[in-house]
Amino acid sequence: MDIHHLAVSRLAHRIARFHAEKTPFRIYHGGTNSTRSYLFSDATSIDTSGLKNVLSVDPQAQTCLVESNVPMDALVAATLPFRLIPPVVPEFPGITVGGAFAGTGGESSSFRYGFFDQCINWVEVILANGEVVTASPVENPDLFYGSAATFGTIGVTTLFEVRLIPAREFVELSYHPVDTFSDAQKKMKDLESSPAVDFVDGIMFSKDSGVIVSGSLMDLDLYEKGKAPPIISFSGRWDQWFYLHAQDTLARNKFQERPYRELALTTEYFFRYDRGAFWTGTFVFEWFGVPFNRVTRFALDWLMSTRILYHGLHASKLGAGYMIQDLCLPQSTAAEFMDWMHDEYAIYPLWLCPIKQNERISMNPHTPSPTEPGRTTGESLLNIGVWTRCPSEDRVACNRRVETKLWSLRGMKWLYADTFYTEEEFWAIYDREWYQKLRTKYGADGLPNVYQKVRTAVGDSGNNQAQVVPISVTGVLTGKISLPNLWDAAWSGWPLVGIKAVVSALRGVEYLKKNN
Repeated sequence: MDIHHLAVSRLAHRIARFHAEKTPFRIYHGGTNSTRSYLFSDATSIDTSGLKNVLSVDPQAQTCLVESNVPMDALVAATLPFRLIPPVVPEFPGITVGGAFAGTGGESSSFRYGFFDQCINWVEVILANGEVVTASPVENPDLFYGSAATFGTIGVTTLFEVRLIPAREFVELSYHPVDTFSDAQKKMKDLESSPAVDFVDGIMFSKDSGVIVSGSLMDLDLYEKGKAPPIISFSGRWDQWFYLHAQDTLARNKFQERPYRELALTTEYFFRYDRGAFWTGTFVFEWFGVPFNRVTRFALDWLMSTRILYHGLHASKLGAGYMIQDLCLPQSTAAEFMDWMHDEYAIYPLWLCPIKQNERISMNPHTPSPTEPGRTTGESLLNIGVWTRCPSEDRVACNRRVETKLWSLRGMKWLYADTFYTEEEFWAIYDREWYQKLRTKYGADGLPNVYQKVRTAVGDSGNNQAQVVPISVTGVLTGKISLPNLWDAAWSGWPLVGIKAVVSALRGVEYLKKNN
């Protein structure tokens, strides 16, 4: 703890200096699971990347103390030997505890436990003036609830006490075929009511074909001898990506009376979507013009973890051609949205994840009802993952149409992604009065607010788009275009920009900071 306190003291001193100089600052974590493009400057940011330690695990209290930059794979690796796990484990191993808390993390256990911030007992926060405080449901409760999903715009979180639950060695997966989205909703609701089910999510592969996957924590000794389902893995180089495995399983077992079952090690289950980042890794094959099959996936497996794919996305600035969005709607309006998406774009696959709504006010989607300030509506939510190449219209128009339809159905979106709302629209969705009062109370008015932090500014250097500049030989010969510009332009086009991103990821080149 002494090392932690020293690191926090140094950060607090730097933040206090920014506060005295009235200099807004941002928080550099060393990596990101956001798809927005941005750069950090040493002159206007603080570096929390060193806060990456699990400080202790208390098996009796079923809690652990972790710093904000601890990734999910390290957190699970520290707690699982004690047969304990966090109630909610976001699906990508590089997502950090602080990121999941500040950015609305959820996963297939969220139907029971809600968002990741519901797993936190208390949090250490450096306020904008450099003061270090603790926040919990009983100590500074407004700061505790307000820090969730506000992207570090009220204070800098540095330490968390995470609640843990009993774990088992395996997760038993059951695959339930569905023919329509209505069937999918009904199946998820039925599974959620079973005390034996610990995890529920699903994939719609088309309008009339999908699968809901339930999971139950299990040990081998709970089965009769010889009755355990087969054991599967998803992290091996020759293993199928999970969504492909689920699709194959659906095809083989669609007409069986009972759902197909299999076992996966608990860590294999948690990070089953890591290879290929659900199915967005297919975009890499498509962009380079490489056939997408099991042999090529085997050959390029070293590029297909989410950490490498995120690095490549930011290093290449090629995210502009894609819509990477997590959308959240009440279950009552989700069917209308799915029908609209099919009629307008027919985008598949789509990920489905039911989520229990948080009970307290925060910037999480579907916070309070206007008629019940400070309380939520209580209706179950559905996370719909829309990750695809943008249709023929430009990406801004496509995203704007989705945002408009989402808003009309009382839906909201995860703010890790490109956000095109106008400021007026944004604050019509989120409670600006509550948020601003909280920022003022804790001295955060000088920091960028959450809208300023998450908005996508179209047309500037932060628009996450690689620009291809046409170059003519005549221009070079006449001196109108310099050789350095020609070099930069060449590395901005296909396929060199992609090759540059791959090399950058392999070399571990910094992609979020700029030289001062």
